[in-house]
Amino acid sequence: CFLYSKCDGERSCCTDSVYYDSYHGPCNTCISGRVNCIAAPQCFNYSVMDETTRNINFKAVHGEGDIDIHYCDGLGLKTQSPSWHGPGYYRMMPPAGVVMPEFSVDYNSCGTHSPMRFVGSHPQERYVETEATFCAKYFEEDCHHTLKGTVTLCDGYYVYYLPDVTNCHQRFCASMKPYYLEEEPADLL
Repeated sequence: CFLYSKCDGERSCCTDSVYYDSYHGPCNTCISGRVNCIAAPQCFNYSVMDETTRNINFKAVHGEGDIDIHYCDGLGLKTQSPSWHGPGYYRMMPPAGVVMPEFSVDYNSCGTHSPMRFVGSHPQERYVETEATFCAKYFEEDCHHTLKGTVTLCDGYYVYYLPDVTNCHQRFCASMKPYYLEEEPADLL
């Protein structure tokens, strides 16, 4: 039998805190150990950001024949991003990307004027919600405005707690590449 802390929905557990197999009843042989549980609820309860326009390579530009898209991640704002549902937990997924970039992103990227990036390094410890800072690029100023949130490393992906932006046009960016590279791998574009 395995000891557990809390695995609601993953295993039926007896009141005496031992593993209970719902098909065979209580375990007949006991082995002390630990059940791998999802320790962070945000790892399975999040909204998805997957718009192509959110990728760092998507340029929001003005000009004849150019695409003119300038979304923002603010609830109720005139140009609210399609995947924005207000402050909460979000996971970046293709085709947008899989992670927020840790490096400066060009102005007019990610389908907005003022792209937001992750400041610092992503955590390496799983299921620990860590405080995070996000920076907005504005023209040549790399970190014109900051917002606070959190980041959690789940099972091979990150989930971010993102607040509403304070100014339109600010938007959280995504990259297809690992967070530590400054250029997209050609095979992922």
